[in-house]
Amino acid sequence: MITAQLTVGLLWAVSLVPLAFLCVFRVMRGPRPWTISDSLLSLCLMIWVGNGPSAVAMLGIPDDQMSAFHEAGLPPEWVVLVVAASMLGSASAALFCWFRAGPAALGLSQLSPRWVFISFGLALPLAGLWWLWELLLHGLEIEVEYQMISKAVDQLDPGLPMAAIVSFVVIAAPLMEEVIFRGFIQPAFVRSIGRWRGILATSVLFALIHISDPQAVFPILLLGVILGWLREKTGGLAAPIALHLANNLSAMILILVLGV
Repeated sequence: MITAQLTVGLLWAVSLVPLAFLCVFRVMRGPRPWTISDSLLSLCLMIWVGNGPSAVAMLGIPDDQMSAFHEAGLPPEWVVLVVAASMLGSASAALFCWFRAGPAALGLSQLSPRWVFISFGLALPLAGLWWLWELLLHGLEIEVEYQMISKAVDQLDPGLPMAAIVSFVVIAAPLMEEVIFRGFIQPAFVRSIGRWRGILATSVLFALIHISDPQAVFPILLLGVILGWLREKTGGLAAPIALHLANNLSAMILILVLGV
């Protein structure tokens, strides 16, 4: 088991070298223009850096324990590790986007009070849509598996691990994911294939990175379309970040207060 971990860990580390070199090469080209190829590179960086450490760690779990994990969900301490790795991947991709496109191009501008109200206000009907989606799945007799982070937060006692997960979900993830998807990936697609097809393509990629929770893919796709529309409507990232933050915050409140 240890040999497998060392082998996979070494291969993962070695494979990062050309990926990092390519990212540096693209950054050296200057802030603009960036392309769909750059967008896909940022996505590869996010996935490869974010999933590598947790995959290596999982190889160290005995088969009998892994079977139990599939039934009961990962223990909270493992979820903290997975979240930390995910945060590392998102941060790496967000930094690449920042240096490749430049902060001005990402649209991190001040948001008017009207759009603050609209962005946060959209979180309520979105929560209702999530609820209706779960009712539909139950009606179709499809078992609804709660997301890995939801299970972990529900099991963790108050403390640093819980604070770290909640902070990542509510603050770090919305900020970094919006920089990557609506700030960097979406403009490249919109320039190449048009506004709505660009929004949809970006939203599909956004939903696919959450494929570990299959029942959540469709609602996340819908969320991505609304976030993309906000990006185009306001010309910046402040509105999508505000809605993404409000959406994740409402989810955390439901988990922590109501246990759902």
